[in-house]
Amino acid sequence: MTNDAPHETLLLGYQQRWFADSSDVKVCEKSRQIGITWAAGAEGVMYCVSDTLHCYYIGYKEDLAEQFVREAGEWAVNLGMAASEMEVFFFDDLDEETQEPRRSIKAFRITFANGRRLVGLTSAPRNLRGLKHGFLILDEFAFHDDPHGLLKAGMALLIWGSRIAIISTHNGIDNPFNQLVEDIRAGKAPYTLHRCTFTDAVADGLARRIFLTTGRDWSPEAEVAWVQGIRAKYRDNADEELDCIPSRGGVTYFARDVVESRMVKGRPVLRLYLPSVLSMRPEKERVKHVDDWLGAEVAPRIAKLPRDRQHFLGQDFGRMADLSVMVPGTLQADLTRDVPFIIELSNVPFEQQRQIAFFLLDRLPRFQRAHFDATGNGSYLAEVCAQRYGESRIVQVKITEPWHLESWPPLRNALEEDKLRLPSDEEIRADFTAVKRVSGIPKLPSATTLKVVEDGASKTIRRHGDAAVACAMLWAATRDVEDALNRAEKWKRAASGL
Repeated sequence: MTNDAPHETLLLGYQQRWFADSSDVKVCEKSRQIGITWAAGAEGVMYCVSDTLHCYYIGYKEDLAEQFVREAGEWAVNLGMAASEMEVFFFDDLDEETQEPRRSIKAFRITFANGRRLVGLTSAPRNLRGLKHGFLILDEFAFHDDPHGLLKAGMALLIWGSRIAIISTHNGIDNPFNQLVEDIRAGKAPYTLHRCTFTDAVADGLARRIFLTTGRDWSPEAEVAWVQGIRAKYRDNADEELDCIPSRGGVTYFARDVVESRMVKGRPVLRLYLPSVLSMRPEKERVKHVDDWLGAEVAPRIAKLPRDRQHFLGQDFGRMADLSVMVPGTLQADLTRDVPFIIELSNVPFEQQRQIAFFLLDRLPRFQRAHFDATGNGSYLAEVCAQRYGESRIVQVKITEPWHLESWPPLRNALEEDKLRLPSDEEIRADFTAVKRVSGIPKLPSATTLKVVEDGASKTIRRHGDAAVACAMLWAATRDVEDALNRAEKWKRAASGL
C-alpha cells in the first residue's frame, strides 16, 4: 500500500496524517465524531485492494461494526474499487488451547475482486489467531470490556506481518487506553501516537466539511457559533469528550489510589486451587486434602482474631472457571471493618466449599451475620449455610441490577471514609478498579482470564470483580447490625428523655 491519501480533498489534514502513518502499531486519542475511524476505513480498503492485507475492525457494539463496513463499501465505490455488497455472516471464535470453535460472533464483510476481505466484528474474539494476518482496527478501545486482553491477543498478529490501529476517545484516567497513551509518551511502548482534539479538527477544516455536507452556508461567525453550541452540549464532559483530557473518575467506579490507601501490608490472601482430578476422588481424600490446607493456612489466621469483637462474612460464589471468594471482617469499636485475610477458591467442588465455609463460620469469634451469593449455583452453598446457622444470620442474596445500584455506593463510601481495611494484593485491587459505571450504574466487568498450571498443563480460570463483590457482601452484612445498633441507641436515648 502506498502512503498517498485516496484523494487529498476527501481527507482533512489530521485524517491524512493518520492515513499516511504506516507504523506496525499506531494509536490515536481523539475527540468525538471527527472521522478518524472513517479515514481508517479508507485505509482498510487500500490495504485490501493492493493485495497486501485483509482488514478487520472490532468495535464494542454491533452497530459500529455494521456502520464501519457500510462506509468502507462506500469508499470502495467512490474510489472505483470492485467489491461485493455487504453481507452478514458468523465468525468462529476459536478456543485458545484446542483451536475448536467456542462461540460464533456476528460479523459483516465485503469481499474484493482479489479475494481480500474487509470484516467488521461485533465483539472481540478471545483468540485473534483465528484471523488471517491483516490490518486490525480496534475502535473506541477504551470502551471494550477487556482492553488488556484484546490488545494482548491482537499483538499476536504482528508476528505474521499484521498492522494494528488503536482508536479511542478517553474513558477515564485509570482506563487501559490512557495507560497505553502514557506508556507511548514515556517511551515504554514503541508505537506511534496521534492526538486530535476538537479544536485541532476544527482548525483542519472539520466545521467547513460538516457545513458543506449538511448544506449549510459557512462563515467564520457561523463556525464560532457552531463550536460554542457543541461545547455547550457537552458541558462538564467537554474535557474528556472533546479535548482528549481523561477524567479522573472515568467509568472506573473505585479510584485506584483510594483502594490502595486502604490496603494493609502483611494481611494475606489465602488461595486454594484444586486440580480437576481431585473432584472425582473419594470423599475422605477430598476432605483430608482441604482439612490439611485449612489447618495449615486458615486456622492460624483465625487464632489471631480478637475474641471480644463481632465478626462477619461476605461471599461471592464460583465453581469451575470463576473464583469463590470469602471475606471475613472484624467490626472494631470505631465501626471500622478490618479484613484480616481473604480466601480465594479456584476449581473447588461444592462439598469442599461447604467444608471451608463451615470451618470458617464455626470459628469466627462472635460471628453475627454473613451475606452469601445465592445466584445460580451459589444457591446451594447459601442454603446449606442458612440451614446450619439460621436464616437470620445467613442472608441469601441474588445479584441483580438493583443489587448493583444498592450495594456499590455504600462500599465506595466506606473506602473513601476509611471505614474498611483490606489486605494489600494486586489482584484484589484490580477487582475493585475493574468495576465500571455503565450508563451511570456501577456494574461487574466481563470476566478476565488467569492462567494456572495443573499437571504441567496451562489451565484458564476467570475473575470478574469477585473480591469486590465479596467485600460488598461483607459491608452489607455489617450494615445490618450497625443499623440495628443505631436503632437501639435511638430508642435508648428516647426512653431516657421520657
